[in-house]
Amino acid sequence: MGLIHKLTPFAWSNRLSRSVTRKAVDLAYLARHHRGSRSRKRLDPTLAVAAALAPLARYRAEYECLSGWLRPEAAATWSCLFAFQEERGIRGDLMEIGIFKGKSAALIALHAGPQEKVMLVDPMLRREATDAIQDIRVSGEVVLIRDLSENLAGHQQVMSRIGHFRWIHVDGEHSLRAVANDLRISARLLAEDGVICLDDFMSSCYPQVTIAAFRFLERLEGEFTLFLCGFNKGYICRTAAARPYLEYLRDRLLDDLEQRDIREVMVCKTTDPDELNCFGLVPRKRQFRYKGPDWAPDRIRI
Repeated sequence: MGLIHKLTPFAWSNRLSRSVTRKAVDLAYLARHHRGSRSRKRLDPTLAVAAALAPLARYRAEYECLSGWLRPEAAATWSCLFAFQEERGIRGDLMEIGIFKGKSAALIALHAGPQEKVMLVDPMLRREATDAIQDIRVSGEVVLIRDLSENLAGHQQVMSRIGHFRWIHVDGEHSLRAVANDLRISARLLAEDGVICLDDFMSSCYPQVTIAAFRFLERLEGEFTLFLCGFNKGYICRTAAARPYLEYLRDRLLDDLEQRDIREVMVCKTTDPDELNCFGLVPRKRQFRYKGPDWAPDRIRI
């Protein structure tokens, strides 16, 4: 049994035990790292990659091998949405709640501009993860919050940035209470045209995550909306900012995914916007690239 599993029964009991456990895990990582046991594929420096595709290309070459649960289709979807934000001049800070070994945080950091802050929130923030992010953010700021996300309101570094976050990935504790809290604080922090990406949305293993999301959306009906779900992620934005994202999903998402070597997917919009204005992204079925409602599969309305 690994060190982390041996320490799990008491690791979360209080601040001191979390700190001791994190340091033990960091030491184990450093020992492996210095022995050269960890290997990563390196990006061919001669490879010509378009500017919009370069962050994903580097992620695949150097960081996709990190332990974690970011599916390739989801990574490519993030790349598309980040590129769309850049195209529209949407700038701001980026946050991840729940880091593990830094797999998805690496993809976030790769898309952050030099003037944008990257904030990582995790009470067990590991050296393995922070090393990866610091390697990426050589000239950009990284803010490390070694605390439970329920305490974020007490961190001045976070609360001074209310309304400044263009991307928040919620992937922390998966209890209903914790997810509800993370969505509430994310709503306060989110920029006008930013995106909250929720992990394990519609996962059969974590139905409480989905319940927390829909309760959040019901409580703030008219202010926030779910505009995309697929490959284990749900994407939420302010309702006033949804239209450009929806138009992008309808008109360009599949082409952009194919540029990123994700081809066997289908974009669904299976009901009309007065009922739910949200796209779904799933493995491709039959001849469909885009699929509308069952009664009119060629009709996509937003």
